[in-house]
Formats: sequence, structure tokens, C-alpha cells
Amino acid sequence: MDAEKKEADDAKANDVSDDDFTICEIEQPIENQSAVNFKTYRREKWFDTQDRMQFINITAEIQRMLKESGVTDGLVLVSPMHITASVIVQDNNASLHADFATFLEGLIPNDESMRRRLYNHNSWGDANGDSHIKRQLFKREVWISVTNGQLDALPNEQIIYSEFDGRRKKRVLIKIFGY
Repeated sequence: MDAEKKEADDAKANDVSDDDFTICEIEQPIENQSAVNFKTYRREKWFDTQDRMQFINITAEIQRMLKESGVTDGLVLVSPMHITASVIVQDNNASLHADFATFLEGLIPNDESMRRRLYNHNSWGDANGDSHIKRQLFKREVWISVTNGQLDALPNEQIIYSEFDGRRKKRVLIKIFGY
């Protein structure tokens, strides 16, 4: 009995998982020895959105900025500077964007006319209560890791600026930092 208990205790001691989170080791860790060369880069991208709900692929511009920054190992933050927009990583596919719009409008209908009085936020005259809620479902920003000067993303993963209250000038913040 004691041998079985010891074997169970030994197995438990060697178990590196905790609540379905498994710690794994990397065969060859990437180490940056140049801590003194930490870089930061900040840009804002401005654009005029044409539609109230619009999905804009900004991946190529982020990649250009990453190259310009000189960061080869770090992080990229892409964050909308408006509370009715979000940034997502997803396929840049018009049919998928149409599915997003259909889903969101079905769940959170546009009441820009304010005739249906669906949103308390609209009561003070800013008819975009639905846009605030849509943004919450899509989250605010994305963080993307950088290794060897490249975004750590699959080829079909694109950075999409998602606008829910457009038809005016909007901006997104790009912050890149690392070594």
C-alpha cells in the first residue's frame, strides 16, 4: 500500500499541468541578449470610413510599420482610438464580413433612426447605442507577437479594423515594441 501511495505521489510531483494548462519546454529557446536595444514605435493610421459597419484589412500597413520599426522580437498592439470600433485577427473574406454584419444586426439591430427606442444610450441624441454593444462583442484591440521581424500569424490571419459607427474620419493606434 505504501509503495502504491509513493508511486502516486511521485506521479503527481512530476505532473506539470494545472487546470488543463500544460507547461511545455521549448527545444531551443529564443533569447535576446541585447536588452539595451529596446525599441518603441508609435503611429496612428487615419482613414475615412464609408459605411456605418465596415471591415478594413490593415495587415500590409502593420507589416510595413513593423519593418520600419526595426523590431525583430517583440509585440505589436493595434488598437482603435474610438469606442465604437474594434480590431480583430481573422480571415479577410467579404462573405465572412457579411456573416459578421448579419449576425451582429440580428443580435443587436441598428436603431439609428431612434424610432424603435432600443437603446437608452440613444436617448441623448447620439444614435449609436448598438455600435457600442457590437464593439464589446468584438473586443477592443489585438496584440500580436513578433519573431525574427515577422508577425506570428498564420498566412490567412489578417488584421481587420472593424467599424460599427462609421461614415467619418477614424483612426487606429499602432504601437510596436521590443528588440
